[in-house]
Amino acid sequence: MLTSQGLHQVGLGHFRQAHALAPTDADAHSNLFQAMHYSPGFDAEALNTEARRWASYHAEALTRQRRSYANERSRERRLRIGYVSSDLHQHPVGFFFAPVVTHHDKQAFELICYAGVRHPDALTAQFRACADRWYEVTGLSDAALAEQIRADGIDILVDLSGHTRGHRLLVFARKPAPVQVAAGGHYDTTGPDYAPAVAPLPLTRQGHVTFGCFNNLAKVTPGVIALWAKILKALPDARLRLQTRELSDASTCARYRGLFKKEGVAASRVEPQGHAPHRQLLAAYGEIDIALDPFPYSGGLTTCEALWMGVPVVTLTGQAFCGRHSTSHLSNVGLPELVAATPEDYVQLAVALVQDPARLITLRQGLRERMAASPLCDAAGYTRALEAAYREMWKKYCATSGK
Repeated sequence: MLTSQGLHQVGLGHFRQAHALAPTDADAHSNLFQAMHYSPGFDAEALNTEARRWASYHAEALTRQRRSYANERSRERRLRIGYVSSDLHQHPVGFFFAPVVTHHDKQAFELICYAGVRHPDALTAQFRACADRWYEVTGLSDAALAEQIRADGIDILVDLSGHTRGHRLLVFARKPAPVQVAAGGHYDTTGPDYAPAVAPLPLTRQGHVTFGCFNNLAKVTPGVIALWAKILKALPDARLRLQTRELSDASTCARYRGLFKKEGVAASRVEPQGHAPHRQLLAAYGEIDIALDPFPYSGGLTTCEALWMGVPVVTLTGQAFCGRHSTSHLSNVGLPELVAATPEDYVQLAVALVQDPARLITLRQGLRERMAASPLCDAAGYTRALEAAYREMWKKYCATSGK
């Protein structure tokens, strides 16, 4: 909760204490590791080191118990793909991965979902309809789930959670399938079918620019606030709208306004907004001229939604994977010039966009069409490439001997 409200150091301290008190608790260690991704000061090497620590504490002993497999080693046969996730619902993973499941070649691949969805919704129903088999595994232990996967004869087991809440990494540690894939979500989307039309550029009717960020508040670190404040001070009439669930709390809104005030930005220029249903959240982009991407954990689904709603995104590329989502998305829609290499470039990019209203209008009018024609929305093409990768993995396994 503390990390999700942007209190990173306090949250990290509690997570470290929990891990120290219960070093064998895999979930407590995962919470610490996940929180590190949101906090400045942890580069790719530090994150990799902690990931290896997690594996040595919790997974290696289980992995050593690995058994042989009865799966038929036929290179071209129909393969059984198992997907493990607690996020097969209206969640970034759910939104991104639904098109993949929809486009899978059922002649070549059998789909089995091991889902831990606590609150199923319409998107969950879509997943169930596409799956050849569906297991609800919320109450199943890791050991029991691993045995179920082994009994089902899964050839390739895919993790869609990483260290996020509800993960089943200790199932994967038991190696129940001969080929295992860490995916953590697949970044392609057809765009929500209920997204409203792109609204006209707000700057033209309001007379001032409105920046926006609808990301998880945990991503809005003190360094992010300091950099955004530089942009706002360079543009005295500009406003910043922040919208996310954590800002439904009045004290959190006041604290963030205070953080901007300490950086020399009047509280009246910062507009915090709380939770909104997804359809309304998308419509809120009609009030945003430019989206500002946070760091070191960049936007993923949020960036795609902004682009779909005609709002250009300025991002600061990072070293770790979590800091390069938006870099990838902007490159795929043909806008690498909105990717900053340094904090100074980030400020200059944002200010330059405001000073070129004609370009903002052109971008807004064409972004949805541009995105629809990009690899980001080519669900069928992405799925074919993914299936080809699965097949290549399987062929390499078939070529090995022993386990």
